[in-house]
Amino acid sequence: MFDLFLSGAAGLSDVLKSILTPETHAELQRIATEDDRRFRYKDELWVRTLCEFAASYHHAAIDRDHLIQALVPLYRGRIYSFLQEHHDSSPEDIEAHSENLCLEFERQKPYLVERWKANK
Repeated sequence: MFDLFLSGAAGLSDVLKSILTPETHAELQRIATEDDRRFRYKDELWVRTLCEFAASYHHAAIDRDHLIQALVPLYRGRIYSFLQEHHDSSPEDIEAHSENLCLEFERQKPYLVERWKANK
């Protein structure tokens, strides 16, 4: 799964540049250099990535099928990160993390609205 994230992040870099802000794209490129044992696709970055993808989909920044396909390797990276982080976690710990992820979505909702209304 990690290798699929890496190959997607590298191979789709130009597509990702057309979807993501320069800051988000740079952060994705940075985490793609991490060792697989240290790799973490943190909640804040994941939610920001999804907000930018959603806004790009709304604005039809690129072909929507291509946009969805570009998200797949990032999703694989997120799943890999989640599994690495929680392979020894209790169900309660995983539930707490899920709740924190929901809170991060709430926290970034104004960002999504801003991107949604922007003309990019």
